[in-house]
Amino acid sequence: MTNALSAFDAHIIGPSHLTKPNYIMLYGNPGSGKSTLAASIAAVPEYCPVLIISTEGGLVGILEGYNDEQIKVLEVSTHEGFNAVFQAVIDDDAAGTLPYKTVIIDTMDVQFDRALEHYAEVEEARAKPDSFKKWAQVGEWANGVSRGMKDSNFLGITVLHSKRTKSENGPYEDNLALSGAAKDKAAGVPDIVGFTVREKRSTTLYVGSSNNRATKSRFENVLPDEIVDPTMKGILDIISPKKKEAK
Repeated sequence: MTNALSAFDAHIIGPSHLTKPNYIMLYGNPGSGKSTLAASIAAVPEYCPVLIISTEGGLVGILEGYNDEQIKVLEVSTHEGFNAVFQAVIDDDAAGTLPYKTVIIDTMDVQFDRALEHYAEVEEARAKPDSFKKWAQVGEWANGVSRGMKDSNFLGITVLHSKRTKSENGPYEDNLALSGAAKDKAAGVPDIVGFTVREKRSTTLYVGSSNNRATKSRFENVLPDEIVDPTMKGILDIISPKKKEAK
């Protein structure tokens, strides 16, 4: 005898399938090590090959030590170009034909600004433009990208710049360099949101909850609030169930 819910058995998963992040967001000041950290996923064979969708061409020197079999870089410079590439990634992933195990967007805020400019131009071309509509459109676009990264079969990593603003609860806040509602919603989708700081040739990744940073970790029971000189392999090793079983 079967029940009606049995029709969804192929889509029902257990806790063992929820032990690894599938969407990570890294943000910080220029030169703080966020892109280097994101690219370090290429040192983990399980997550190779890696595709980096580069929106600002800032990867010179960062990928030293990796070979062409580990990482491929696709540079985009327009809103339309990014959308075409990203949709192709999502379509291939859904069809099971995507050759990449990890997809990195570096940097998301640069592409966000291009999207905002695109929607502003579209609205200005209308007979009765609505200056507020562009914010709703770019917010929907940004959420679509985030959901696409989160709901995929590959590991998604987005890299963003940070923006320091005055805080109501303290001297400052280090936020994602996004505007409008997207700034508040973006950090809610990933499994891990980390803020990178570079001091004295050493990078520190902050993932613990903070009133002054948009950080977050759904692995707070195993992942420390601060990680010095982090690598993606090191982060995954900390939260890996295999490591727990070996103890």
